[in-house]
Amino acid sequence: MTKIGERIKHLRKQLGMTQTELAGEHMTKSMLSQIENGKAMPSMRTLRYLAEQLGQDAGYFLGEDDGQGISELVRELETDMKHKEYAEIVRKVQPLLEGKLPMTLDVARMMEYYAEACFHTVHSGGEEAIRKAVDIYERFGLFVESAKVKYMNYAHLFSHGKYGSSLDLIREVRREYEQKKIGKDTLFELELYYAEAVSLSALGMNEESRDVMLAALTLSKEQEVYYLTEHFLRMLGNNYYESGDKEKSNEYRRKAKLYAEATDNKVTLAYIEMSEARIHNREGRYAQALELIEKVAGLQQKKSANYWMELGIYYYNTGHDEEAWDAFGRVVIPETAYHPLDRSNLYAADAYMARLSAKRGLLSEAAKLSARAYERVRNFPLNYSKNFIEETYRLFHKSE
Repeated sequence: MTKIGERIKHLRKQLGMTQTELAGEHMTKSMLSQIENGKAMPSMRTLRYLAEQLGQDAGYFLGEDDGQGISELVRELETDMKHKEYAEIVRKVQPLLEGKLPMTLDVARMMEYYAEACFHTVHSGGEEAIRKAVDIYERFGLFVESAKVKYMNYAHLFSHGKYGSSLDLIREVRREYEQKKIGKDTLFELELYYAEAVSLSALGMNEESRDVMLAALTLSKEQEVYYLTEHFLRMLGNNYYESGDKEKSNEYRRKAKLYAEATDNKVTLAYIEMSEARIHNREGRYAQALELIEKVAGLQQKKSANYWMELGIYYYNTGHDEEAWDAFGRVVIPETAYHPLDRSNLYAADAYMARLSAKRGLLSEAAKLSARAYERVRNFPLNYSKNFIEETYRLFHKSE
């Protein structure tokens, strides 16, 4: 910390800047004074800010020697990440992993990009990259950055169905962040709230999940930072619906739709409209359901699994069995459907096809399809679609 502070102070004085000028609106003069005197460690975000103001790379303050051109590569990876070129990131970084990498800040950033790319490309190596980045950040005393990297492992755990472990990780990261943070990183705090709420709901802990989301919205309002707000509103609408509180569900679904329309977020709007179509289907308003299903098709470049699922349910309930069979047959579970509630909704396609098979007199096929759906959801928390799947299973396995 002393060396970092000395370098910041030296450059500031060399450029003729006062502490007030350098601190700007990013931090208080008092905080900058503590950093310069070695009494506080800047977060990575603050270090990058100071480096930019002083005309240096952040690695300069950590005494890094970039003999391998990693700084230039990191800038390339940053561009790749913005364009979601995840396979390209894996291709560029993987050959470097065979040699010994220096313990530098740029290597830590490279490991972060690589870990995220591994997750999106379902490639192994992400967890090891996270451990490498954590080691580097902790070596330099960047404990908040270390906590943020540990948070990335949440996605790996959740995508493998380890919901309890993902919840434990998020809570551990939150404790570490609260103990070692300097200043307030509202965006990161909202990400932690989001991950905690999702993990709780995956475990069937709906009330606890709801409390976390409401706390997140309170924080957003207090700090006037509305990051992830549309997701919290949408998830609260679904949460209250599954819990049977239709009045609250309607309130938050309405807010979510207004927010998505105001921000022109077509992806979120498509999710919201499809959720509305699902509710119309469940409550017997089939004409309204079809109208929204077709509206969502116009918002999406490619018809999604949820589109075919809800269209199939519409056809099933309006007596169009052949069309329903065709729609359910097009439901393909996407790799990114990690949440048990999302998977339950889509696995129900087999239960509907089981019932259609029975109407055709194909009872053995109905038994097979209903058993497959049941096995897929048996370890999931209770929800509307799981109930339907279990009811269907009992129709064709009465002796069990």
